[in-house]
Amino acid sequence: SPENIYGLDLISYSDYITAADMHKMPYKDGVFDVVISSWTIGYSSNPQLVIDEMCRVTKKNGLLAVGYTHDHNIETYVDDNKEPNHIKGCSFKTGMELMSYFKQYKTKIHYLQEPDDASADKMMLILRVFGRK
Repeated sequence: SPENIYGLDLISYSDYITAADMHKMPYKDGVFDVVISSWTIGYSSNPQLVIDEMCRVTKKNGLLAVGYTHDHNIETYVDDNKEPNHIKGCSFKTGMELMSYFKQYKTKIHYLQEPDDASADKMMLILRVFGRK
C-alpha cells in the first residue's frame, strides 16, 4: 500500500520523501519489512554506520537490498575533490567486501550479483536480516 512506503533523502522537496540523513534515520527500531538502498551507500564515508542504521530499522526476518557501485579506478575511500560541498564516499570491490560490514548481524544472502566482467561496476546484494549475533 502506498501509505506504507517511505522514502528518505538528504534533501527533498516532495511530501513522499523524508529529508534526513541515512546515518541517523528518523525511524523507530524494526519498523520496515523491506529496506532498499539504491546506490546510495557509496555517498557515505562511514558505511558501517549506514549498514547499522539500515539493520536497525529493518524488522527481524526483514529483507535488506543494497545496490552499490564499484569504481575500478579508486580505492575503498574516495576523496579526490576538495570542494566544500564534496561528499567523501566509499566503494566496494566485491559483494563479500560489503558483507564484511554485516559480520555482527545474523543474515542470509538471498541474492548476490558479482560482476562477470572485471569492468562491470553495478552490483546488488539482497539479504534477510535476523538481528544482531
